[in-house]
Amino acid sequence: MPTINLSTVILTTSEMDDEMVYRMVKEMAENKAKLVAAYGGFANWEPEDMPVGLPIEIHPGALKYYQERGWM
Repeated sequence: MPTINLSTVILTTSEMDDEMVYRMVKEMAENKAKLVAAYGGFANWEPEDMPVGLPIEIHPGALKYYQERGWM
């Protein structure tokens, strides 16, 4: 049976403010050590993989950050 295998997905609606989503994604991507300290499951996670293989549409705020970093 096909399934999705994603380490972490944060869902929102298209109505959520683009700047808020941008800042949330930026904070996650730039603070891996804090995430690992809070939950060891992030140890093998790499921020640049955030936009890879998503089965859903990427929020414009997240897309802006990914593009700035050259990840998309």
